[in-house]
Amino acid sequence: MKQKTIFNRYTTNLFNYIECSGPVDEDLMRDIEQRIDVAEQGADDFRRLLAAFLAHCSLKAENTGKMPSLLHRCDNLEWDVNPELKKAIESYCNDNP
Repeated sequence: MKQKTIFNRYTTNLFNYIECSGPVDEDLMRDIEQRIDVAEQGADDFRRLLAAFLAHCSLKAENTGKMPSLLHRCDNLEWDVNPELKKAIESYCNDNP
């Protein structure tokens, strides 16, 4: 499923960005974020809030009480867990078949 692939690419870049731990495809991230009207100057806040949301959802889904590594937090999540990100990914997939 293309949506899950894009979700995985975006979230990998998201956590690399947050942790400063690896390469970040800024073009992909901005392309997706612009589809939901995230201004460039608001991208950092959006990313931090989204990372916190995804981490919370991941902890809830795992129900272990342990903090998973940031990069693996989204492995157990569906690509449409966040309504805003879902809308952006759908738009991206429609424009990039």
